[in-house]
Amino acid sequence: MGTFNSDLLCKICMSNIPMDSSYIFGRYYGLRASPPRVIGGVLRTEADAWFGSYCSKPTSIYYIKPQCVCTNTTSPLKIDQTRYSSWFENGKTVSQFGGIITNTGSVTVTNPIFTSSPLRPNSIWGLAVDETKNTWALQWYPVIQPGQTFSFGYIIDGEDQIAFQPTA
Repeated sequence: MGTFNSDLLCKICMSNIPMDSSYIFGRYYGLRASPPRVIGGVLRTEADAWFGSYCSKPTSIYYIKPQCVCTNTTSPLKIDQTRYSSWFENGKTVSQFGGIITNTGSVTVTNPIFTSSPLRPNSIWGLAVDETKNTWALQWYPVIQPGQTFSFGYIIDGEDQIAFQPTA
């Protein structure tokens, strides 16, 4: 299985039956001598790409507002964001966010990469985008020691934060 429910809900804004495949496969009821073994994350990136993204399609029947309480359980990096201010400019709301990436693990993370919802900031500092891969990286000194933090910030049209997720 490649795609996780948390990926659907957090990364691509797709509603889904909130039921893990291990629950479904656990109900094999005599079809074989033992239950099927589920190995999660196989071809995860490829599977996620198959679904596309509904984040920019709020009228789609599959759209759901990103449930960003979800976390990437394979990464020790935790991202907290705060909206510092909002204002009205040229007929629209503009917001400034600050973010802190914390290494909650016990090993050093080098060259971390992040994916994000398709929202694009008007300006950003601390993170650099790779447009060809639609990913983000630390703009300077790409190493986060255990317990260390890294700060970034951005300005965006609207009031919603960008849903950054560390890759596995």
